[in-house]
Amino acid sequence: MKAFGILNYSAEDVFHIFVKNAKKDFSDFNEDDATGCKIKKNIASGGPTPVECTVEITSYIKNEKYQITTSTDYTKCISTYMFKEQKDGTTKLIFEEEQSAEKFISYMSLYLQRFMARRNFKVQYKNIVEGINNELKTHFDNIERSKPKDKVLSE
Repeated sequence: MKAFGILNYSAEDVFHIFVKNAKKDFSDFNEDDATGCKIKKNIASGGPTPVECTVEITSYIKNEKYQITTSTDYTKCISTYMFKEQKDGTTKLIFEEEQSAEKFISYMSLYLQRFMARRNFKVQYKNIVEGINNELKTHFDNIERSKPKDKVLSE
C-alpha cells in the first residue's frame, strides 16, 4: 500500500518528529545512523492474545528515509517513510508498506486483513499527517511564545 501527504514544514523538522518518537521506543537509537536498532514487543492482532514481534530500523537516511521492519515467525511488514523537500518549503511524506507471509494460511489471513484495512488506510494516513502538522505547529508556537517580548518604553 502507498500513500502520501503534504506537511507544512521542512523535511528536517518533520524528520525530527520521527526521531523524537523513535527515541521513545529504541533505547539504543543513534541519530547519525539508527540502522539496526531493534526491539521486541507485543502487538494486538485482533485475536485473543497479543503477538510477539520484532521491530527493527532497517534503513535510515537522516532527513530522507525512515524504514522499519516488523516481523513475527511467519510474517514480515516493511514500512518505509520518505521525506521529500518541496520547492515551496513543505515536505511530501511518502509512506509505503509491503507485507509478506511464509505459510499459506498466514498468507491468506494477511491478504484478507489487507483487503479489509485498505478502506481505512488512506483515512488513517491522513490523520497521521494531520497529527504531525499539529505537533509541529505546537512546537513552533511554543518556541515563539518562549522568545523574549520587546518592551516598548514610554517616556
